Amino acid sequence: MIRIHGGFLTTPRWGKGIRKGRIRIEKAAEYSKEEIASMSEEEFYEHIIKDLAVDAYENPSAHKGKRPAENIELQLYLCPSCKEFGTIRSKKKEFFCNCGLRGTIDEYGMLKGEKIPYRTVTEWDFWQRDYIDNTILTDLTGNGEELLRSPSLAIHRIEKDHKDEVLSSGDLVLTADEISVGEVSVPLTEISDVSIYAYGILLIATKDGKYYEIKGKHKYPGEAYLIFIKKLNSNKGGK
Repeated sequence: MIRIHGGFLTTPRWGKGIRKGRIRIEKAAEYSKEEIASMSEEEFYEHIIKDLAVDAYENPSAHKGKRPAENIELQLYLCPSCKEFGTIRSKKKEFFCNCGLRGTIDEYGMLKGEKIPYRTVTEWDFWQRDYIDNTILTDLTGNGEELLRSPSLAIHRIEKDHKDEVLSSGDLVLTADEISVGEVSVPLTEISDVSIYAYGILLIATKDGKYYEIKGKHKYPGEAYLIFIKKLNSNKGGK
């Protein structure tokens, strides 16, 4: 089993293209047949997670790109200054918010800016997840209040033969009880799994075997919707 250092900064999940830089590969672990046989699937999985774990910001090497900050709002969806969702925008090396927050990301993946309270994307991400869990969700009244809204999107139903049918278009809205686009809504309690791919596109699987994809011409913080749905369902005792 090998561990790869430098992969995150080479192709961050929000970025387009590849940043040129150094990647280092090292041996992480080796298991005998007897060791594997002695572990449960859960124990073996925990060993793999631990052995492959990498801190992208521990002694990073330079990774150069022409647009290192572009699309970073797909990962940094909550502004630490104004506490608004989906207001971060980016261009080339810079990212900024409507409230006046401005920053850059350098070739080592470090965030810089006078009002930027976090040095890395990881630190910012930990904060926004904690803010959702311990501030927003703890203040819910239970009345199905709106949590997120993104304009001009469409919900597609994906069939088993990969046929794609547009069901509805309009604002993407997440409440404490459901997610909807235009006239189509899906109760959160009916969602069996949720994930994202490409540039923040949300994928939803329901308990009755249906699959939905939410996308459009405009970018939206799919990661934020994913985090909310998982935390809300976890709090309700779902998946």
